[in-house]
Amino acid sequence: MSWEERYGGIWISPEPGEVTVVERHLANRNLVAHIARRNDGLFRAAVLRPYPDPQWRLPFWGEVERAALVASIDEGERYLTTLLARLDAPDHPIDYD
Repeated sequence: MSWEERYGGIWISPEPGEVTVVERHLANRNLVAHIARRNDGLFRAAVLRPYPDPQWRLPFWGEVERAALVASIDEGERYLTTLLARLDAPDHPIDYD
């Protein structure tokens, strides 16, 4: 596992054996849509946002909601589209600040 600075925060590389296949930085929302292929052939789809950590100058990128395990990139894209739409709902509890 490696750390690097990406999009103004600390990015922790995918789990061992995972390969990023989709990574879109949504700068206007300060979110990243991410899909990684796992060793078992499934895909992990997640929306990430920066979470502050008092020990570090930069925030850490972490999942907004638990990642979905899906069978294809297309299913992962549909999950990301749905989750991003839910995050736009006025009653969603996420705090973007």
